Amino acid sequence: DRLFSTKRTLSILSRSREKQVAYFQCEPTGEFLFELKSRSSSNISVPRSSKSLGYCSLSLQEFWASGTQLSVDKWLTVVPGIANSGPILLHVAVSFTIPTPGSLVFDLIWPQPFLKNPCFLPLPGSKKFQRGKTWTRIIDDAGNDV
Repeated sequence: DRLFSTKRTLSILSRSREKQVAYFQCEPTGEFLFELKSRSSSNISVPRSSKSLGYCSLSLQEFWASGTQLSVDKWLTVVPGIANSGPILLHVAVSFTIPTPGSLVFDLIWPQPFLKNPCFLPLPGSKKFQRGKTWTRIIDDAGNDV
């Protein structure tokens, strides 16, 4: 995804059955890449080391292509996994919200009229001010010309 490329760490605490949720806003392209890590528990104040157990991914394009699935609840296989052990599965639940376009607000700006003779500016209170052709600028809510 060209808008979103970052890492987020969530803890999986199997003993306490605690669940964590991450919220992402991104384009419907690319994939979520999950890395499963194991941390050794330590009672001393030394930083704990972590070991990667493997990766798994969830493609966003396959769910948007069908147009009907707005939530996914899957078990993903972590690869390469640990040698000489059974497969490691990661339970992932994802829900999607279809984006809706925001309303556009445009402002019309009526600038001062052009003078027929731009060399001489009218004096305040002068009745001989002649209005020339006018033009209009259209700007969006950010102040950019449209």
